[in-house]
Amino acid sequence: MARHRWIALIIFLSLTCLGVIGGLLAFRWVHPDPAPHPLAGRAPAYPIAVAQPAAGVILVASRQMLDPRFQHSVILLLAHDNEGTVGLIINRPTAISLADALPELGDKGAHHLLFFGGPVALNSLMFLIRSPVPLTQATLVLDDIYVSSDRGTLEQLLGKRKATGMRLYFGYAGWGPGQLNAELARGSWQLFQTNADTLFQEQGDTLWEKFIGPANRIMVRRPTEGGSMPRLRAGPAAAIMPVRVAPTGG
Repeated sequence: MARHRWIALIIFLSLTCLGVIGGLLAFRWVHPDPAPHPLAGRAPAYPIAVAQPAAGVILVASRQMLDPRFQHSVILLLAHDNEGTVGLIINRPTAISLADALPELGDKGAHHLLFFGGPVALNSLMFLIRSPVPLTQATLVLDDIYVSSDRGTLEQLLGKRKATGMRLYFGYAGWGPGQLNAELARGSWQLFQTNADTLFQEQGDTLWEKFIGPANRIMVRRPTEGGSMPRLRAGPAAAIMPVRVAPTGG
């Protein structure tokens, strides 16, 4: 009799467990875990447009751009105020190395290629740096991105084992007072937000298409915050680095 009781108890417990498992499976079938949002953890599908030029804003040549020097250009604005505008074209890499432009740096500059920054002052050099701490001889552009033309800062960065968060540009783009606003009113440019990934990781040959996109895209503008526009702080005259580069076309 005792043996029969044990068998009955085992059967009862087995059926109970099966019932609990079946109930859980039925609940999960009726109430599945919510699927993650398809855009969770991803960047916006389209770049975000802004209404006004400012330091840290991306200026993108529109399809109506007539000036051949700026067609298909993507420009990071470094400064914009009532005295004018300064920016760097960020999507025109060249085959010129830093060692070619500044031979006295030797092998330190051999692995860093220069970008064509614009048609103004082609014998000058500026560089963008990504730094988690403030840099004394540099101007903050956005987030943790700084711009500098200080030779000492450049040599310090080149002396580090890894200087991947840096891009170098010869020449720059410049506009006089009110000139850029007039070109924006003519529809020659569009304005967008940007981030460090765009500045340091995106491929130059596809960057313009990423911002401009299909010709029939509907653009939604986001207004910029009010207040005065930051200006590019000029360093000592000795800090501006003359470089030897050949003019580029386009």
